[in-house]
Amino acid sequence: MPRWDRSPLFPGHRDPPARGGKKGLTLVELLVVLAIIAILATIAVPRYEAAVRTAKIVKAIAELREISREVDMYMLANGKYPDSLEEIGARRMRDPWGNPYIFVKLEEGGAGRGGSAPSAKKGKGGWKGGRTSVKAMAVEKALTVKELKALVKKEKIIRRDRGLFPLNSDYDLYSLGADRATNPMVNARVSLDDVIRANNGRFFGLAGDY
Repeated sequence: MPRWDRSPLFPGHRDPPARGGKKGLTLVELLVVLAIIAILATIAVPRYEAAVRTAKIVKAIAELREISREVDMYMLANGKYPDSLEEIGARRMRDPWGNPYIFVKLEEGGAGRGGSAPSAKKGKGGWKGGRTSVKAMAVEKALTVKELKALVKKEKIIRRDRGLFPLNSDYDLYSLGADRATNPMVNARVSLDDVIRANNGRFFGLAGDY
């Protein structure tokens, strides 16, 4: 015979006691979870930032190679190097950090790495203390990009290695890097993050790796 007293239809029915009620996180468990998230963040964030930095450097190198090819093609077509990046349609190009690429046409037949090592030349506005910020110079003097490039060319800011030999004998082409500052000496601390062209196009990369 069925046990009718256990059916919910009859008043004699009693539900069995619930097994294992819901339990929330304790304060200790919550602190442990937060600690794990913090540890993972300290590991992941630097790696992410390093990956972003590497990606920007790779992009700058690729763009410098592209600009260099355009400059060399201009030379083949016209028998001379352009006076500015505007002549090859690269005036509006910016590096991954938002800076204009710096192009300086050098004197024809200038000394290469195997030539003489003339002393670095100071411009009127500085390289005071061996360092300048091109961005700060532009803001202080309210220079346009074109005027800034003209100033760089006029003052003959030629990139040199630690032995004072020019990096190139045809033209200098480089990015100011993340700090938006540079120095004629590529081994100066402020220049290490610059992305440069050297050895007349046989090297493209960080100044710190040159």
